[in-house]
Amino acid sequence: LTLLYGGKVLITISNIASLVRFSLIYEIKFMWDLAFDWIKENTTSSHICKIFDIANLPEVKSRKGDLMAFCLEFMKKNEEDIAQELITRLQDNKKGVVRDFVKAMLQLTNCPGYISFLIVFCGEGSSNTNFILDLSEFINYENLFAQYKELFNQLVGSMNKSMEDPFRLKQLIDIQMSVLKM
Repeated sequence: LTLLYGGKVLITISNIASLVRFSLIYEIKFMWDLAFDWIKENTTSSHICKIFDIANLPEVKSRKGDLMAFCLEFMKKNEEDIAQELITRLQDNKKGVVRDFVKAMLQLTNCPGYISFLIVFCGEGSSNTNFILDLSEFINYENLFAQYKELFNQLVGSMNKSMEDPFRLKQLIDIQMSVLKM
């Protein structure tokens, strides 16, 4: 409301979600423009999960495409830093790893930084490995194998370590066999 009456507001990562939501709920274009410009100019690798969460808020539906396009482009340009941030969060067991964010990462599967993250992520337990196997349709294992054979082998090894279910083991073997037929 301060902005509506000409006041100044310090925009931070802590209040950007409120600003985005308010601007879209009440259809205040200048406020949305201000918020989106701030996001484009100030997002860092440590902020991208929060921006991704904002894009998935129900109130943001009308601008989700803009925010998601920004997130995916930012992820492509900053894959190593984001992957390291996610690995740190996973190892520190803080701030969580958003599964929808991991799903978006899988669309960029040929980025070695994200594959390095998936190796650590799968090594954390069978539920993470099962999650990745459920999303296998988003991973082009053949391209991964062709471009980054060592990372592919490390990923499969990490998934195999935490494998508990025989059905999942067969799924992993099928992936390996399809790659070897290339």
